[in-house]
Amino acid sequence: MQRENEMKLCVGVGNSIAYPDEAKRSRNEAAAAIRVAAVTDMQGPVYFYKDQGIYTLISHVDDTRVLDEYVGKQLGKLFRYDEINTGNLCETLENYLAHDCNAKKTAETMFLHRNTMNYRLKNNYVELSEEQVLEIYKAAY
Repeated sequence: MQRENEMKLCVGVGNSIAYPDEAKRSRNEAAAAIRVAAVTDMQGPVYFYKDQGIYTLISHVDDTRVLDEYVGKQLGKLFRYDEINTGNLCETLENYLAHDCNAKKTAETMFLHRNTMNYRLKNNYVELSEEQVLEIYKAAY
């Protein structure tokens, strides 16, 4: 049960600075870390700007149409497949990239048998070329 006037405290941490005139940049990074954490449903009280990977880049794009177009172009087929088949291939790809394209670690994290993971990667991502997966990986990490 949540109390009526309960507040949630969270802290954003920007990159270290060498000179006092860089403090504003670090403060803006800390604020961006909090915004990204809120949008991505990250859990925890402390969010580090340096640990947010692709979200760091995305947080600097002001025109969301650019992001929508890029995502649609790169992952549109995968999204449509998940919608039509009520699948979870997007989640699988996200986890696969988060685990440095290590199928074994991804399978363990997602509680999948390794053969299921290999099947998903080999048979269901054929619509994405190897170059597209590499481009997504480079952008994310």
